[in-house]
Amino acid sequence: MTAVGPESEDAPTGSAEDLAGEARRTARELGEEAASAAADVAQEAKRQARRAAEAGREEVGGSLERVVAALHASANELSGREAWLADTVESAADRLQAAAAHLHREDVEGLADEACAFARRHPAVFLGGAVALGFAISRVAKAGRHGGEWRERPGEGRAPYGDTP
Repeated sequence: MTAVGPESEDAPTGSAEDLAGEARRTARELGEEAASAAADVAQEAKRQARRAAEAGREEVGGSLERVVAALHASANELSGREAWLADTVESAADRLQAAAAHLHREDVEGLADEACAFARRHPAVFLGGAVALGFAISRVAKAGRHGGEWRERPGEGRAPYGDTP
């Protein structure tokens, strides 16, 4: 058996305290590097999410403008026959136009702040709106998934593909 002591070749060069201190320093440095890397990844994820949200904001604003144009056209068509309905449609178009302009003016962070403030003031309305929006998005996604195809329902005429009677 070989003895392990200060004079042995197998003995570490520093004391146990020195080795423990070095291990703590190395662990601390590795932890700091990992935290820094995680912060960098989080920042990049935020930047990408912000870019995607901005693109979505622009797309929604453009879609609202197309809906506004269609509503104005409908109101013009109705004005000779159903004045009260034309006024209602025109009012809805004006409100949507204001919403589209607001979307174009505000950035995503401002819109998110406004949504949070509204949710705090009117939680029931906010949750009801979120549910309705979820249903609307799922319907649009379902219709888009099938390419907007139509199929005949027996005895009921035409219906969007995938709808059930």
